[in-house]
Amino acid sequence: MKKRTQRIMAMLLGAALVAGTLAGCGAKGGSGSNDVEDINTVGKSTEFTYMVNTAIPEGIYDNYGDNPVAAYWTSLEWDADGDGEGTTLDVEFWAPTAGSESDYVNTLISTGEYPDIMPLTFASEGATEMYDEGMVIDLTEFVEKYMPNYMAFVEEHPEIMFTNRVDGEDKYIQLYYVNEDVSKNPWGGLMYRRDWIVNYGTNPQTGEPFSGEWADGEWVDDVVFPSGGTDPVYISDWEWMLDIFAKAIEAQGMTDGYAVQLPYQGVHQTGDLASGFNTGVFFRYGDDGMAECSSTSDGMRAYVECMTNWFSNGWIDPHFAERASDMFYMIDMASIYSGQVGAWYGLTSQLLNGLVGDGSNPWTANAVVYAAASPINDVYGDESVQNHEPDLFYQDSLIPQAFVITDKAADKDIATLLTAIDYFYSEEGSTIFSFGLSQEMLDEGVPGSENYQYGDDLDRATYTVADDGTIVTDEALISTSNNGEVASGVRMVGMGRMNGIDRGFSQTKQHCIDEWVKYTSSRGFLLDVSGQLSPDDLSKYNAYNTNAGTTIAQWIPQFIMGTYDVMDDADWQLYEDEIQALNPDEVIEALDGVLEWKN
Repeated sequence: MKKRTQRIMAMLLGAALVAGTLAGCGAKGGSGSNDVEDINTVGKSTEFTYMVNTAIPEGIYDNYGDNPVAAYWTSLEWDADGDGEGTTLDVEFWAPTAGSESDYVNTLISTGEYPDIMPLTFASEGATEMYDEGMVIDLTEFVEKYMPNYMAFVEEHPEIMFTNRVDGEDKYIQLYYVNEDVSKNPWGGLMYRRDWIVNYGTNPQTGEPFSGEWADGEWVDDVVFPSGGTDPVYISDWEWMLDIFAKAIEAQGMTDGYAVQLPYQGVHQTGDLASGFNTGVFFRYGDDGMAECSSTSDGMRAYVECMTNWFSNGWIDPHFAERASDMFYMIDMASIYSGQVGAWYGLTSQLLNGLVGDGSNPWTANAVVYAAASPINDVYGDESVQNHEPDLFYQDSLIPQAFVITDKAADKDIATLLTAIDYFYSEEGSTIFSFGLSQEMLDEGVPGSENYQYGDDLDRATYTVADDGTIVTDEALISTSNNGEVASGVRMVGMGRMNGIDRGFSQTKQHCIDEWVKYTSSRGFLLDVSGQLSPDDLSKYNAYNTNAGTTIAQWIPQFIMGTYDVMDDADWQLYEDEIQALNPDEVIEALDGVLEWKN
């Protein structure tokens, strides 16, 4: 399948992206190909079956091969063996069935009809187990020779285990979909009614009323929190804020209003709100770098004490424990959009004037919604659980997904395949992977550009490249219907680009986004740890999380609402006994076994 080399350089994003990108990606002419040796790719099949990581939304395209990035990528030629000849990939894309992803994937595995390239998102088996069964091939030699961009990311993150311990050795048997960095544009987080503070609060130092207004598209106010800044930092700031919200609710005659939402379990199982008490909810890294269980920690008890106090003050939704059908970011949406909630975990679309609607509702007509970072506990418990920056909460992982190359591809041209995949880990390739084809590429009419017509009003690129290399995205265009899905290639394996992005937000909105990424979630276990567990240990790990979640949902709300007394040692011991009955210690032992190898 040797073909003449296309002029890739004519299709680049711009001078700011050109330097150094193709040299490392293995495209024809790249200097990285000069080091290739030993593996001869000539004559090997380049026909691959490739399952994308999730189902394709309805109304876009029937086959992921029509995705613009996929179509462009499969049109390029790759010179893995360094002979000066380009080779293209002939890829047949598969997608799991929407709503039945797990059944679809695991049926393929059980029948042996799985593809060459497969995500593990919905697989019941991990990479190590599949390797032991002969289903997954060893990629070590290929990754080290043909994936310099991927290996650069590996070297930048020694805290992550990219290899698996198999056959007594560390081997690359899976490829991670990676994020370049923590997401700088999260889809949601903790938020609150800033306008209520302006209208019903007073300066904690001077007692003077606050003021605020919209000016040239920016919200400007003189709000000051008790800790001295313009944003809530500590639990004491939150308590001051929630008291104001209670007054606002009463003043506006909201009989069904409340100051703050909680999920029905009484604690965000992602760790939000609780992390500032030096705790998680399930397992996390301890101070010594080994595993610990947080379900009954001193920090958890202090958190529950705090929530109990909030509930007794009338700040928490009195019906929170009844909302078991609501996701943690979509709790009692009717009350939020009718303007009767002071603080909640919500969506980016609700920020600033996102609740205003048509302006006919007096409770939302002048609503201003701000983002808040998880608070630091400075009130409850002893020193060990106070003044601890949040370090375990919902945040995009650096390695959210994993893909494997199966034994179906064992005799195929793996070198060319991985050379092509590595392109999506380069600066240029990750930009295309994350945001789609550039305007220059669309104007050039490169393969895949015609497929932009699948999106609503998507007749241009979703970004431009500034002279300094910054990616300037058109967020309005991306957020229209399925345009973001149509433009990007993120259902394949590659690198999501997070840095050097100007999303065109107003200063006020960017300030809110910055609050959400103020801290980094660093104590949670990622796929590199859980994916190393044996099938039996992984089953115990998952079972504990599921069963502990149920136990927590039964006990924590009862503490918060006063059925049991969180400060009574006997009551707390009853809860601890039920958690211990789930055998967290055996899970810790299994996790520590992985961490001892990692460390």
